[in-house]
Amino acid sequence: MYEKMDNTLSNITHDETSSKDLVDEFEAAFQACYSSLVNQDHVNIIDKAEIQNTVDQCLQKFLDVGHQLEIFFLQKRLVLSVNKPDHVATEDNGELRIELERKNMQIQRHQTTVRRWSSILDDLSRKVPIVPPLPYQRGGMPPMDPTGRTLSMEYPTSMGRR
Repeated sequence: MYEKMDNTLSNITHDETSSKDLVDEFEAAFQACYSSLVNQDHVNIIDKAEIQNTVDQCLQKFLDVGHQLEIFFLQKRLVLSVNKPDHVATEDNGELRIELERKNMQIQRHQTTVRRWSSILDDLSRKVPIVPPLPYQRGGMPPMDPTGRTLSMEYPTSMGRR
């Protein structure tokens, strides 16, 4: 029984150490990427291929360590889901509640926007006549202003109309 506890404690200690090492390695890789981009030594180097190669190596190292860190956390998540499935279900339930709340807020924003635009359209429809007056055509009704008076359509004689 004590051996099992000792194994569990050593595994936890080993996991904590390896996670700290991975996080430290990840941070060092990021700093190497950043320093390779702002390094003053690149000013004196004429060969752009050498600069590109250095930056590519740093970025690849950063991506590799990031992938290892992701795998580490996914493994921890898997162990947690096997050992405590109720914890995972509770966590998923909380995430779903947050997502539902976010979507409800988005629906409310859309409804507010629709109400505002609907109000604007209602105001415009009250101010502008629904059917615009048609131009005067021979044999048709003469154009009228909004009060209902007939508008005169007099053409200058210079345009050739009689």
